[in-house]
Amino acid sequence: MEDEETSESSALSLTVHKSSSSYPVKKRKIQELAASSDISSMAAKKPPIKKMDERPTSPPPERTSRIPVRNHDHPMTGKELLEMMEGSTSPKKSRTIPDRDLQTKAKVYLDFPHLSPEPHENRERERQTLLRYCKENYPNALTLKLFDLYPSSGMGRRMLSATVLHEIILQYRSRRLPIIFRLKSIVVSLLEAEKSVPAFELLTTIVSDIAFKVFKTENDGWPELLSFIVSCLDSDSPERQRSGLLVFHKLPQNVGDFFKPYLETIYLAVLSHLSSKRLENRTLAFGASVTLLEGLRTPTDHSWINYILNAMRKSLSETECKDYKDVIEEGLKKLLALLKDAQEIYVLQVSSLFELILKITEKDWLREEARTVTVEFFLVLSEQWREKIILKLMGLGTDKFGRFILMLVRMISQIEDDIHFYNGEGDADGQLRYSGSYIAGTSCLEQITYALGIGNMVPVTLDLIGQFLAAQEWQRRVSGLTCIRIFSPVMTDHLEQLMTMVLDSLQDPHHRVRFAAVHAITTLMEDSESELQIQSRNRILPALVAARQDTENPDMQLQAVRAIREFCQRCTPDDLAPYLNETVVTLVAVLKNENQKLQEMSLEALASVASLSQDRFQTQYVAAMPRLLLNVINAHNNVTLLAKNANCIGSIAVAVGKYNFKADAREVIRVITLAKQSLEVADNQTRICILQALKKFCTCLQQDFANYLEDLMPVFLSSAQSVGQSENKDLLREKTMACILLYTCACHLKENDKFFPWVRKVAEIFVPLLNFPLESEIRKVSASAMPELLHSVKSQGTKASFLIMMIVPPLVNALGKEREKGVLAIMFKSLNKCIQIPGSIFYTRLFTLIVDAIKQVLIEHPHRKLEYDPFEEDDKKEEEKVIIQIGNCLGSLIDKSSDKVLPILDEILSHVTRLWGDGNTEKEKAVAFGIFNVVMQKYGDDAHKYYSIYLPLLLEACDNKNPDMQQEAVCGIGICAEFGASNFRDSAEAAIGCLNSVITSTNALSSENAKVYSAAVSALGKICKFQRHCIKTAEKSFAHWQSQGISTVIPAWLSYLPIKNNPMEAQLVHEQLCSMVERLDKEILGPQNLNLPKILAVFEEVLPERGNLVTEETAVRMTDLLKRFRSRQLFGYSSNRQAIGDFVKRTL
Repeated sequence: MEDEETSESSALSLTVHKSSSSYPVKKRKIQELAASSDISSMAAKKPPIKKMDERPTSPPPERTSRIPVRNHDHPMTGKELLEMMEGSTSPKKSRTIPDRDLQTKAKVYLDFPHLSPEPHENRERERQTLLRYCKENYPNALTLKLFDLYPSSGMGRRMLSATVLHEIILQYRSRRLPIIFRLKSIVVSLLEAEKSVPAFELLTTIVSDIAFKVFKTENDGWPELLSFIVSCLDSDSPERQRSGLLVFHKLPQNVGDFFKPYLETIYLAVLSHLSSKRLENRTLAFGASVTLLEGLRTPTDHSWINYILNAMRKSLSETECKDYKDVIEEGLKKLLALLKDAQEIYVLQVSSLFELILKITEKDWLREEARTVTVEFFLVLSEQWREKIILKLMGLGTDKFGRFILMLVRMISQIEDDIHFYNGEGDADGQLRYSGSYIAGTSCLEQITYALGIGNMVPVTLDLIGQFLAAQEWQRRVSGLTCIRIFSPVMTDHLEQLMTMVLDSLQDPHHRVRFAAVHAITTLMEDSESELQIQSRNRILPALVAARQDTENPDMQLQAVRAIREFCQRCTPDDLAPYLNETVVTLVAVLKNENQKLQEMSLEALASVASLSQDRFQTQYVAAMPRLLLNVINAHNNVTLLAKNANCIGSIAVAVGKYNFKADAREVIRVITLAKQSLEVADNQTRICILQALKKFCTCLQQDFANYLEDLMPVFLSSAQSVGQSENKDLLREKTMACILLYTCACHLKENDKFFPWVRKVAEIFVPLLNFPLESEIRKVSASAMPELLHSVKSQGTKASFLIMMIVPPLVNALGKEREKGVLAIMFKSLNKCIQIPGSIFYTRLFTLIVDAIKQVLIEHPHRKLEYDPFEEDDKKEEEKVIIQIGNCLGSLIDKSSDKVLPILDEILSHVTRLWGDGNTEKEKAVAFGIFNVVMQKYGDDAHKYYSIYLPLLLEACDNKNPDMQQEAVCGIGICAEFGASNFRDSAEAAIGCLNSVITSTNALSSENAKVYSAAVSALGKICKFQRHCIKTAEKSFAHWQSQGISTVIPAWLSYLPIKNNPMEAQLVHEQLCSMVERLDKEILGPQNLNLPKILAVFEEVLPERGNLVTEETAVRMTDLLKRFRSRQLFGYSSNRQAIGDFVKRTL
């Protein structure tokens, strides 16, 4: 037997030679199978396979036409057989037209297992073709043949036959292979007879392949196999026990229903083997346990599942079972898939699963892939049952938790050096160069960090990081730096210490460690805001600049430049100033590198430096611009680099201003213009970059940018029209950027005659986009552009009626369709600007359209508020913006078209008064006050009927703590005093009291209340001016003034001057004071001019602020008064004439 085994394993024929006494297949049946090219017809026949002792014992007769017999002394080797299999593992979707000669050879080959082609020069190609043909056209016959050859073959032949069978069955999993159901009993008999462990393992793989088809399509399952498994598990023979466990472990997923009849027997047997003294049995039982869990899917099975999981955990040994080292790994994968598929079953087993994976992680002999699967297990548990896992982690204790973290950090160390690191082909984060173990370990640590924090583990964690950073292996040092990146968000009190560790690692001799250090610096800057940069800026930026000089490692340079960019985006101009020159020189030097990724990152960093430095970058303009211009010129064949360089130049242009950039702009835009055809076929990202650059050029050059419109405007219009209704994100971004650029041109060039010819074309693009459904930013930009386009037409002295009717009605119609409140607010803002342009509302129907749209939005306001998320402040703020802009629109309509508004004023105000109702915010209520304030000013006597409602609400609102509400209320009191005439008289005393309360409150002069204070002083001045006859009765009520020696309201008002925080109110109030002094108002001057020093002090403070606190006209009048004071024409009988004279002289 050993001689046969040796010879057969060393040389295996294509069709394994068998003795005539053991010829296995009934000749007639094989011929029928081989002759049929229709597999489905064979499925219908399903001829029974006779037992071994009933099969013919003589070889088939000679045929007249056959493939020449190969000499049995030279059988085909296993290598030759495997070579024949290459290129034939994938079934074709449809059968090819048969080759008659090849079909004949295949039939002969399948009929006569001892036949193989004669050796000749093309035999390898012929063998491959023949086997491929048989697998594609006669898989049933080939499968039967190989199975029937199996029992009498030596171990080598059996293993190779099993390998071929596995390939055939596996490739036909998705197709019908009828013969597979006839093999069930045959395979079980082969399992019974097989004594070789390696061959038995291959048979179990075939069992799994067949079981996948059988359990998927046959309701009766595979009783013969289950009987074999149960008999093996109950056997006293260790070998049979291992066979049963291995076969059960190899069963495919989702077969639990088919072994239900044997469930209790299998459960007890597997549970028993999990505690076996034999290491092999315990290991195989671990894998078999996962298959058993497939059958435990009901709520009543929870106790069994718990027992199995705990037994699996206890079964794990401290040593590895080398013969079955893959079983635990395969079992873990199946268990992970089972957990994902049946989470509702394992909700009560979270603790047991956690204990199991914790036990597995402590096994040093586990391979990397098994640890990776274990960590994936933890991530699934953390995602589904986060709170339970957090509690389990918190209950681990310092030692266990530390060991768990240590295992994860060791996983992070499983990395190898990578050739891509040296050529700059890797990702900027280096993530693509790391193993699955590294990625799984970092993911798990991140989950623990954000879910649990480190808490009292900080000292241990710092010590662990220190140990890994001091290790000899560079991989461990990299993992230590990776831990710093992961742990930094929860170690904010130790960021300075962590930064020191990282900066020290920049001196490491290994390039990957230095790379990881630069990556860690970037993360620390992101997590620490600007505090850490302020503390360490004198070390961070020089270290990054030095790291950039590692020219042998492009990825190191790339990461260093990226870190410089991050630093510049998070520091202040003052932080960067000391290193500005060195940083710019470094980044410009990188631009000479041929590595495109490195160039692009350097351009982004240089743009960030310029944007941060602003006018300070002027000193660096000469150092940076020549290289950038050269790159632009040289990049005419590389539009991507051209776009990146142009965008960087644009950032610099905005920073340094038009005067510095104007001379160089012509050359840059010339190159861009020449590249128009290349840009048309470039990718979207490149065109977006070019559009961003041109927007910056327009912002910088402003009116001078009009010189380039003739060449560039077609590019803008083409991109703005590029998408239609496409949902392609890159196309949408390009369209959005083009619209922003057109809007920028409209803003800066609206009064330029070179932009005017393009207005209509731009309007034709923007108007339809008011209802563009795919991108809200496009709708915002389109709405914002409308008033700018109208202004452009008006500035040229051209009648704008055609454009008004083209723009305003669609804008108003879009208001009723817009559902995003942010966009709606911008549309109302643009409508307000359109209303303010003279002549824009020339058409009565257009006016009605606007009013109806405003009323409709006000009517829908309460309904929109019902859609608020009560915990989402942004929703409230967005709705407030809409109401504020509606208030502005109504104010403009009343101001510009008061005669048209008056007939419908009652109806409009009926909607406005609803804003005072409960449920509205203070800002929304303030808008209602603002609208009424405008009405009172504009309509005079026609508005008197509203005082009875309006004035009491004003007085009540003065006590409101919201500054917006208070400011509108006190302004309203001033307006009522000015325009209310007798309607105000009865409320004068209460109004003065309210204003006094606002003015004298403890926080009246705080920054948030400064405007309220100014408005209140102004309102009190209006009462003094327009309702003086009413103030006498109020003076006795205010002990506050009397305690300060102030006998009347007017001296009290003077004592509050000057006001400085609201220029508009300040100018009105100070002009009123000047007028009162000019007419020698006795109450303002006081008895014997006692108030003159205070008046002069106010003049002295406000005159230096002419144009701000006083108008030029008022300043001239004040100066004239001072001159008259100096000549003593206004002193009269002042008791302190000399002191006043000296004061006037000093002021002048």
